Amino acid sequence: NENILNLTEPTSKLFDFVFIGQIFKAIGFHINRDLLLNKLVKELNLEIFSSAYDLKYFDFAYHFLKKTILTSLIPLYYSAEKITGKYKSQLEKSLVYPITPYSLRLRKSLRSPVYGKKMYDVINASKVVLNIHADSSPTYASNMRLFETTGVGSCLLTDWKVNINELFKEDEEVVTFRSAQECVDKAKWLLNNSEERNKIALAGQRRVFSSHLFEHRVPEFLEIVKKHLK
Repeated sequence: NENILNLTEPTSKLFDFVFIGQIFKAIGFHINRDLLLNKLVKELNLEIFSSAYDLKYFDFAYHFLKKTILTSLIPLYYSAEKITGKYKSQLEKSLVYPITPYSLRLRKSLRSPVYGKKMYDVINASKVVLNIHADSSPTYASNMRLFETTGVGSCLLTDWKVNINELFKEDEEVVTFRSAQECVDKAKWLLNNSEERNKIALAGQRRVFSSHLFEHRVPEFLEIVKKHLK
């Protein structure tokens, strides 16, 4: 949306490499995200703007207690055949319920969460913005960060998905990775090659304004609705 660009003040790149989003280590949420961030903070100056920053000691105590209580029920799963269906599923999930809501190694890289205009300001002030889909989206690229980052005009480094080339030209309009090490390598390359990084960021922004605005999506949505109403 061009209105967002008007609200976002031009600024120098204050941040090298940022991630903006939630972190919660549980099935269907951010187990893979947490693992990747752990590797990145060891090798790069990654700044993480997340609501995880605001968690208190109580939240950690709650997760530890819940994990302890849930895992104490696991023997029931093996000894009681009546525990089936949703109860069986809940017990299985408790095996991987986090002791802590996120890995403590990330704490030194955490920053206060940003929303609305502040979020766009951080994106605008960043050389490279990392995007990692939630575990609930293992196949398709679909989240808003794809378009928020590119629309503002910053360089996006995102996890590869099967449909990414339907949205952006891979490694021309956005940069993709398929493994943690590839993410590290490409982040370092982008930070060390400002001319190529800026070229990719500009190409990504052009793609958003030519293909991914509301005026492009709404007619497509209406056609789908009309087809199913016939």
